[in-house]
Amino acid sequence: MTETIPFQPDWVSAPGGTIEDVMEERGWTQAELADRLGFTRKHVNKLLSGDASITPDAASRLARVMGSSADFWLVREAQYRAALERADAMEALKADAGWLKELPVAWMAKQGLIKRLTHAGQQVAECLSFFGVASVPAWRKQYASPLVAFRSSSKFEKHAGAVAVWLRACERQATAIRCEPFDKLSFKNALHDAHKLTRSAEPTDFVPALVEMCARSGVAVLLAGHLLLHGKRLQFIEGLGGLDAEKEQEADHFSRDLLIPPGAAARLKLLASGGRISKATIEGFAQEIGVAPGIVVGRMQKEEWLPWTHHNDLKVRYTWGTQEA
Repeated sequence: MTETIPFQPDWVSAPGGTIEDVMEERGWTQAELADRLGFTRKHVNKLLSGDASITPDAASRLARVMGSSADFWLVREAQYRAALERADAMEALKADAGWLKELPVAWMAKQGLIKRLTHAGQQVAECLSFFGVASVPAWRKQYASPLVAFRSSSKFEKHAGAVAVWLRACERQATAIRCEPFDKLSFKNALHDAHKLTRSAEPTDFVPALVEMCARSGVAVLLAGHLLLHGKRLQFIEGLGGLDAEKEQEADHFSRDLLIPPGAAARLKLLASGGRISKATIEGFAQEIGVAPGIVVGRMQKEEWLPWTHHNDLKVRYTWGTQEA
């Protein structure tokens, strides 16, 4: 499918060009036009070059002498001045072209988040529009030092620009989710129901159900544990290292106890203490508490109640697909 990109010329046509076209058709000189309009030749010259603006009075005279309407000439003038301002703005934004190196521009274009443009100023403007900010300083204030929490791995280097793109993409998607006003108690109840969705291995089944369930509590999926533990006003991503150690541990413990409550975990530990635990026992325990068997296996491995090499076939693995541009 061919993408249609709006025509954005890097040149600007003054209304004088239209006036000169009519003059040529009628064989008028600048002197004759000046006489017909009742302007000096110097003023007509400035009108033709764009150095003088078309005022309401001039628009009325042009309409009487050259045809069309006064509104036509006023609109032509307004479009010209707006085009000049856009061109100046694009040139000014070229000075911020270095900022583009902080962003994964090629990846953003491939994902369809932005258009890839050859003019540096236009590319800066395109990226600013994606973030919903007017300038690079505004972007730095809003996104370069965001207060957003995220799980991160120490094995990979984090880049502020890439994290900002990820955050903004989530913001844009979240606006499409219609949510009720946030209700902490309702959300807590929803989470206790949501853990049952882990028994479904098909994302097309459990993802829509989870989104709808959380939206009824005022949450656009998915920030679960952090919303309950740390409050809805704390928007996360603290620096580029992810959560701080204390909040990371709180979130881990919250998720751990939500999926397998402490009492059930104690029984699981007891089952595991008798020696090698069978696959059937794990599946029966998982069905009893209403979670996927793979979650039970993962918890046991994490607690060292089960070797990391055992029963991994009970886990369901997913890979993230990429959107083609």
